[in-house]
Amino acid sequence: MHNKRTVIEMRNITKVFPGVRALDNVSFYVKEMQIHALVGENGAGKSTLAKILAGIQNQDHGDILLDGKIIDIHNSRSAQKLGIGMVFQEISLIPTLSVAQNLLLAHEPDLFNIIVNKNRLLSEANIYLSKVGLKIDPNRKLQDLGIAEQQLVALARALSFQPRILILDETTSSLTSKETNHLFSILKTFKSNGGSVIYISHRLNEIFEIADHITVLKDGLLIDSDSVEKFTIDLLVQKMVGQKIKKSVRRNISINNEVLRINNLSLRGLFNDVNMFLKEGEIVGIAGLVGSGRTEIAEAIFGIRSFDTGNIEVYGKSQRKVNPILSIKNRMGFIPENRHLHGLCLGLSIQKNIIMASLKRLFPKGFIFPKQEKETTQRFIEKFSISSQSKSRPVRFLSGGNQQKVVMAKWLCSESKIFIFDEPTRGIDVKSKSEIHQLINQLTISGAGILLISSELPEIISLCDRVYVMKEGKIVAECCGNDIQERNILNYMLGANNEV
Repeated sequence: MHNKRTVIEMRNITKVFPGVRALDNVSFYVKEMQIHALVGENGAGKSTLAKILAGIQNQDHGDILLDGKIIDIHNSRSAQKLGIGMVFQEISLIPTLSVAQNLLLAHEPDLFNIIVNKNRLLSEANIYLSKVGLKIDPNRKLQDLGIAEQQLVALARALSFQPRILILDETTSSLTSKETNHLFSILKTFKSNGGSVIYISHRLNEIFEIADHITVLKDGLLIDSDSVEKFTIDLLVQKMVGQKIKKSVRRNISINNEVLRINNLSLRGLFNDVNMFLKEGEIVGIAGLVGSGRTEIAEAIFGIRSFDTGNIEVYGKSQRKVNPILSIKNRMGFIPENRHLHGLCLGLSIQKNIIMASLKRLFPKGFIFPKQEKETTQRFIEKFSISSQSKSRPVRFLSGGNQQKVVMAKWLCSESKIFIFDEPTRGIDVKSKSEIHQLINQLTISGAGILLISSELPEIISLCDRVYVMKEGKIVAECCGNDIQERNILNYMLGANNEV
């Protein structure tokens, strides 16, 4: 690797936001045919560095060199023209447009420079969708896809510009192990064809599987940069967080009364004849590939999505029709897969986000008392160790881990006793992940029942008492006790075992 030439170099990059020095004199380089991992806690500066290179933000100080020559990246379009493509952690596409329109937006094939050539649009879209292994109708609206499928469309779009340098920011955070392996094969092909990759991920095992070189950032500073062989996972964690991470351990608690039961729930085209139950003090996992119906069944249970047949029992009371307001009354909380779109009001303060699901309980007469609001919010900020200079700070300025804690605090503030966690540690750093695992365990000790959806099988295995496995909209297995093993679950997900 040492004899390869440097393709992109960032020298002494500094970026300051109001009250925060996101990057402090950071230097970073990527060589040709190299997969270079950029790691650090949330708030370390990784995404800021990547966005500067992709033309989303401008540095306050420092230079960027391409092939040894200083370049000026004005915006994302100029970055694309220079051969730099980026896939963001949060989907940055247009949900109301079709997959094909999103994929080739701003460089659609046309007829006589006048109108879009629809036939070529669809055929070219299919070419790039096939490159990322996505078998979907390119006429489908983006908003009708799951978040993992949307992420793959974003990757296909980045590849459609034929970049020399590809930046991936937490692209695998919604992918299962099978889909991640397919992504890795795409990246290896891209690398072998002369491309370079900047790979940002909190999944450290992936770093050691795919990367050639690792750069560590912490609090906007460059901590270390070396070949992957010079690191171990323990050393990497120590450099990222400065301390050892407390691992979650399986709880030793009693599991008591049933709090939730799903009876023969069906929604045409998404899930069929789903049966499951949940008891207080229990963590029940829902595992499956993207498109298996995991998120859709969770949304139906909470009332975000309607269902055709079946019913839901909450504390033994049948609910034929459900909606979020009724679910909140039933002391149910939903931590969604996409916290930006469904979990938070990004422009509102930490304080407003925490109490928004509890307004009727806290202020039944409709009058908000500022002192009570502040005291309530402060209690949850301390309980969840939410890092911020002020309760009035808009949540959009928080790191991913702190944003997720705000979503959890919102539902705990509402005195929920049934929680649905959909990818609770998606896109957050190892320290925040450990803290959230501990909070999940604490909730069950206090008697809460939890449904946990995760694409990370080690997370499912370490936390769950039982696991339902879904495939193509159906529950194909229920794993308990010693059967909760990665091999068993994966076999059911892939259809290698007989359905039960």
